[in-house]
Amino acid sequence: MPYACTVKNNPRILCIEALKVAIKGTRSAGVIVSNLEKKEGISKYEAVAFRDCVEAVKSAEDELRKTVKIIGHLNGAEDKESQLHNAISYTSSVLTNVQTCIYGFDELEEKANPNVETGISRSMGVIIDLSSNALSLITHL
Repeated sequence: MPYACTVKNNPRILCIEALKVAIKGTRSAGVIVSNLEKKEGISKYEAVAFRDCVEAVKSAEDELRKTVKIIGHLNGAEDKESQLHNAISYTSSVLTNVQTCIYGFDELEEKANPNVETGISRSMGVIIDLSSNALSLITHL
């Protein structure tokens, strides 16, 4: 509802707004991951997984921003089909980055702190949900 006035009946604007929400959610998840990384008692293995995860989240946010640009210029694009394919690829790669983060903690040589695993899982779940919603909208343009 908060986006109804902006979106009206324009599916392209709906995609852009969904992507903006995904960017905000990704940024928030990145802050949570960074805060978890600073907690005491993090093992050296967890520290490596955190660094990789922070980079994956940054990449995910960049990819979402690229997608917003592409969708924003889609109306005037001569190669609309190609640009739409790029937008789908960027948004799909967000999901790959998130999975990379999750797998980094799953594959630790020692069991990760349960609080860390829960925090990572919830944070990445936000990115997955919001990016999947945006991707679904993009595929229907």
